[in-house]
Amino acid sequence: MLEIFQNLKPMYVVLIILVLVLIAVYAKEKNSKKPDTPQNEKLPYKLRDSVLTKAELNFSKALGQYVSGSYIILTKVRLYDIFYVYGSSNRSSYNNKISQKHVDFLICDRITFAPVYAIELDDSSHNRPSVQDRDEEVNAIYASAGLKLIHIKCRGEYTEKDFKEVIDYQNLLIQMQEL
Repeated sequence: MLEIFQNLKPMYVVLIILVLVLIAVYAKEKNSKKPDTPQNEKLPYKLRDSVLTKAELNFSKALGQYVSGSYIILTKVRLYDIFYVYGSSNRSSYNNKISQKHVDFLICDRITFAPVYAIELDDSSHNRPSVQDRDEEVNAIYASAGLKLIHIKCRGEYTEKDFKEVIDYQNLLIQMQEL
């Protein structure tokens, strides 16, 4: 192989090396580029009318009447933003269980935004076996972390009776603070 290069003039060797370098740079540049969206192509995103469904919006308006002024209501919070995994060699597996799930309403301390309790609004989909399995898994996650999860049936209208567990739990929290 060296004999081939020995018979070539030095200028040709430099030229061949230069061509090989240019080919390598071009190939690397081509493979590293992400596909571009054409400048004139409009992206396929639209703004939703609301981040809440009609049922969630209706519930949220009623919930605001019963949540203590010490708290703030957050909606559709990912479980991954509420909980973290500790002390497990299967961290990624446990993170995967919470990364794609959310809770309908998270009640937080108004000052620190520390989670106080959560509310899941249960519509008719919660009667399906697959959703019931998901609910059991989510209930276990909340229980293991020590955060209260309250399930409330989805209705057209809400009364104080629908929020009894919320009111009772908040009263319990107040009593505990007074001790």
